[in-house]
Amino acid sequence: MKIWFIRTFFLLALSLLVALPESASAQTLHLVGDAAYSPYSFNYGGASKGIDVEVVQEMGIRLGIDINLELVSRSRMMEMLKNGECDGVLALRPTEENMALALLLRSNPLHVGTYSAFMKRAQRFEVNGLEDLKGHSVGVLEGMDLGREFKKLVAAEAIRAQVYVDEPRAIGALLRGEIEAFIGQTNAVHFQLTKMGMSNTIQAEGKPLVRAGGEYLGISKSSAYPDKAALLKLMELALSDIIADGTYRRIVHRYML
Repeated sequence: MKIWFIRTFFLLALSLLVALPESASAQTLHLVGDAAYSPYSFNYGGASKGIDVEVVQEMGIRLGIDINLELVSRSRMMEMLKNGECDGVLALRPTEENMALALLLRSNPLHVGTYSAFMKRAQRFEVNGLEDLKGHSVGVLEGMDLGREFKKLVAAEAIRAQVYVDEPRAIGALLRGEIEAFIGQTNAVHFQLTKMGMSNTIQAEGKPLVRAGGEYLGISKSSAYPDKAALLKLMELALSDIIADGTYRRIVHRYML
């Protein structure tokens, strides 16, 4: 009954309630994602892949919107969002900084995640919270927001943080002994370790350190795309429809069995 209601409402919204102006429906929507955020967004064989990528592409198909999806570094993605060089990005946490730059599809996240500390299996030490990382060298990814507590510990030099542009470089530094631990998005790092055949060499220690919650599709406030409010409503309905009819679950299972 619930699925029928959502799909019916979605179709009615498309035809009657929330129509994009002709100038918007005929315009290509330029979205940008993080190229080093597997299994959510990454480049493989010259093509954009990932859970978030496929979900957004499906949204475009259902709405009849032509989407140009580009994957770049995290720092470049945020720069393009701020300057209006793209119409939107995937995926953003609902922080004050991000919400100042983008309108988020808050009805449903593209994904929900946590951050964990990863270490070489042979040199693991107990970590039950960020405080346990004091005195250690820790790798993090460029543009990663681990919250105020982590920032305070780094500012006080209680944690020696090293920044890397993607998971493979951070994992390499961990293997070479340049850092003692690496904090990364739990599912993303597990996916990368499996792809590299290193799931038994490097493992997550303890429970997740940071519960990031949802990460959302964001529409740039600086973009020239017309009628962003109407676009936002339509995309929220399309995402709800994708979740309700089981498409979202099938996409996730292709990457995370």
